[in-house]
Amino acid sequence: MPSTWAEFGEGDINDPEASIEAQGAYMRHLREIVEPHADSDEHVIELTLAAYNAGPGAVESNDWSVPPYEETQGY
Repeated sequence: MPSTWAEFGEGDINDPEASIEAQGAYMRHLREIVEPHADSDEHVIELTLAAYNAGPGAVESNDWSVPPYEETQGY
């Protein structure tokens, strides 16, 4: 997404290496958001992936749990 690239990307958006670095930075950012609300390492991973799939606001608005969306539950 252009807005995500603007915040986390560097260089050419079409460069695979730059895209992988930006993805890592974005996932680290999501982890930092959810980590204080998780009770285990596995829960941190689960919430980070849910925040990636549904957005961090959806995880927060569901009381820091995986939102009840079928796609996110399966993700």
